[in-house]
Amino acid sequence: GFLKNKWSFGTGNPADTANASDVVFTFPKFGTFLVKLVTTTVPYGYKDSINYIVKVTEIPKIDFKVFNACFGDSVSFVNATTISSGAISYKWDFGNGASSVRTNPKYKYPVAGGYKVTLTASSNGCNSTLSKTAQEFARPVAKFTTPVTLCDKTDLQFTNGSTISRGNMGYTWDFGDGGISTLANPLHTFDAGGSKVVKMRVVSEFGCADSI
Repeated sequence: GFLKNKWSFGTGNPADTANASDVVFTFPKFGTFLVKLVTTTVPYGYKDSINYIVKVTEIPKIDFKVFNACFGDSVSFVNATTISSGAISYKWDFGNGASSVRTNPKYKYPVAGGYKVTLTASSNGCNSTLSKTAQEFARPVAKFTTPVTLCDKTDLQFTNGSTISRGNMGYTWDFGDGGISTLANPLHTFDAGGSKVVKMRVVSEFGCADSI
């Protein structure tokens, strides 16, 4: 003879049963379930049963937002992970070997670039993981030179020497006499002699700026 098995998993769904000796079952939600095993001998039909109380822990519903930053500023991470009950612990992997266990960390990357950031949320041994991209945008360094000789009523060439480690830049010049330009290397004529304050502002495609 042999044993015939009947598992009932206590979910309230009559279809949630199994007949194998050893079973793997995925519960449809978290909670406490009364699992029942009934064994029947074949061919004589003798029955025995046993009950198990199974507690299924809730997996945190994970989410977070990334607020990118310009180089020199910190990228901010805002945690939006939720759970109906119980405490959650967090582990952040910033994608460059650095990590944090804060709920809402900030991190200043030492090198501009894009990084894969992974958050792991844990509650009672149940983990959920989510990855997103964080950007530490390159910040330009503003620089320009002027001709050695500066005369009024003469076209003066301003030579742009600004740099950025990655990405593109745009420029705004203020010559201090009402004149402006958005060229990289503008010409400008001053109508009168005297001391002039010329300001150039350089902005990357992602809004990171420097001026001189």
